[in-house]
Amino acid sequence: MKNPIKLFLLLPLILLGCASSGPISMQILQKDTSKIYSAVWKGRTYNTGGFIEMNIADKRYRGEPGRVEESNLFGLRSRVGSTSRIASGSSFLTTYYRAILVNDAGLGMRCDFYVDFSSGSGLCVDENQKVFEISLIE
Repeated sequence: MKNPIKLFLLLPLILLGCASSGPISMQILQKDTSKIYSAVWKGRTYNTGGFIEMNIADKRYRGEPGRVEESNLFGLRSRVGSTSRIASGSSFLTTYYRAILVNDAGLGMRCDFYVDFSSGSGLCVDENQKVFEISLIE
């Protein structure tokens, strides 16, 4: 392209096209029993959180995550310090989400996630205060 200004103006549109992602598989580790479960996160884009569906001990939890600021995370912030992200250079690409997931019996689970360019992690607590660590596998 001969005109660098045109390229500069097109760059945000090109990057927005790359901002959507396909389904993200997740592994869930129940901390008190070391059992591993799976989940899927579908439809996440730059503008929307998409939809999460988890199957834990034959209970299916569903919900829509929403973007939040890092200061609004309940437990993940202490596990993933901002110092380590700044040192690795990925803080600009990190996005934080919170989700309230509910199953058919009306039981809930509160979850916080962070997702950056190449990885992600999460922490969930169910209605019985059981803790689940989440690993995102893109």
